[in-house]
Amino acid sequence: MASDMTSRNSSTQLWLITHYHENGSLYDYLQRVAVEMADGLHMAASVASGLVHLHTEIFGTEGKPAIAHRDLKSKNILVKKDLQCCIADL
Repeated sequence: MASDMTSRNSSTQLWLITHYHENGSLYDYLQRVAVEMADGLHMAASVASGLVHLHTEIFGTEGKPAIAHRDLKSKNILVKKDLQCCIADL
């Protein structure tokens, strides 16, 4: 997490810095690669797991609110080297 003070109205912009995923978005990956059934199921399961995590509220001192993405699409999903997917553009 990083922040930057803007000069327009003295507001602070927060930036979330993540790993670089060289496979790019799921949309771009599927345009380049013919995905086998097992890999496609693995990718779909990782997206579903990510959605469950976002939608789950975690209580406690290090809690996390439930989050609704509201714009989930293949261009907002990044593909890791091991073909696990990360939900982006939150």
